[in-house]
Amino acid sequence: MSHSYIRDRKQSTQPPIRWRSVFGLAGLVAVFVVTYPRVNWIRSSRSKSGIATAKVLEVRKVVDHTQDTPYGGEIIYRAEAHVQYVADGQLQDRWLHVSTA
Repeated sequence: MSHSYIRDRKQSTQPPIRWRSVFGLAGLVAVFVVTYPRVNWIRSSRSKSGIATAKVLEVRKVVDHTQDTPYGGEIIYRAEAHVQYVADGQLQDRWLHVSTA
């Protein structure tokens, strides 16, 4: 009687799924560890602006940019304010963009 139809199972050459999950998670953690200090530094560097109380002398509407369209064109305006304020002990006189937010 021949037993040629019985074969042993070959060992899998691929690592189990658990190891793939561990390596994937470790990769995500490594990306987070590398990028978090940079993002945190960018956020902290933005908040170094000072606050001053200003006197608004006048407001004007100026052309920000023009835009060509198939129907002619558009002119986009922005508002600017002429302000005076004291910074570092000196009187500052500036035209500043008015925020719309």
